[in-house]
Amino acid sequence: MNHIGEVINRYRNQVKMKREDMANGICSEKYVYLIEKGDRTPSSEILKAFSERLGVDLFDYYEYLDCVDPLSVKKYIEEFRLYRAKLDSEQLKESTQKATQLHDFNEPPYCFEIEINEFYYATYFKEDYLKTIDQIETFLDKIESKYSRSEYFANALVLLSSCYIFIGDLESSYQASMRVSDLLDSKYKTRYYEMTLMNIRINIMTVSYHLNKFDTVLEHGSEIIQYKFHTSSHDRVYYAYFYTSFVYYKLNKIDNAVNNFKKGIYLSLTEDLTNDIKFITMQDVFIELLKDERLNKELVKEFSDKYKIKL
Repeated sequence: MNHIGEVINRYRNQVKMKREDMANGICSEKYVYLIEKGDRTPSSEILKAFSERLGVDLFDYYEYLDCVDPLSVKKYIEEFRLYRAKLDSEQLKESTQKATQLHDFNEPPYCFEIEINEFYYATYFKEDYLKTIDQIETFLDKIESKYSRSEYFANALVLLSSCYIFIGDLESSYQASMRVSDLLDSKYKTRYYEMTLMNIRINIMTVSYHLNKFDTVLEHGSEIIQYKFHTSSHDRVYYAYFYTSFVYYKLNKIDNAVNNFKKGIYLSLTEDLTNDIKFITMQDVFIELLKDERLNKELVKEFSDKYKIKL
């Protein structure tokens, strides 16, 4: 097992900081030396001060101290999270290949990260849904006894729900979504709670829309929009605007529908969302809303050109 002193030592050397400078105003130089050797454990106050001095949150590394290489494991997991969120297949594939060269990613639990990446790739890029469903079910059976409350289990369920959506099995997708929702609603929170919660709410909105459970779509959509507003984040909130606009349109609340649809378009122009928009444009009322005369024609043209949509 590693100790936090090794992490501190590696970061201090990376930024070429002397122990004397590290200790200045915090503790003695000798105490830094003893911490880095593993002979002393820093208090939370000292660790916070070291974090500020090094420009890194050292508290994040405690969960990785069982790893052979904590810094690399944390680095790759952060990359996985980023590339999954962006649906960046090439970067995810490259990062996964590099990670498998490390011992930590060939043993539980971090080998599960590699399997989750493979499921992402199969789901969103190979589109081999039936085979992936079988593989995910096998994976869930394998880890359930020990890891049923882990982020690996939750992420696998999200992907399972997505696969069922893609093959049109909405009831199975809804059941998988509810299993994740129950997990996230419990006191336990996964390490990537926010990202997992966002993904499953999107799946619940999608399935509920097709099952005509419009109240559920509006409930989850409103929660996403409000949460993202308070956190000043726009990550995937366009999904909520688009799906709530579809519901409002079907409920004949046209002004609300057009207003939310317009917000979805604005947000989708801020970055390349080709994979998500491709799926959203397949929904039954999308083109009808895009042709609504109350939308700015230049805005519609910019959006249509960007995502190659034929009106």
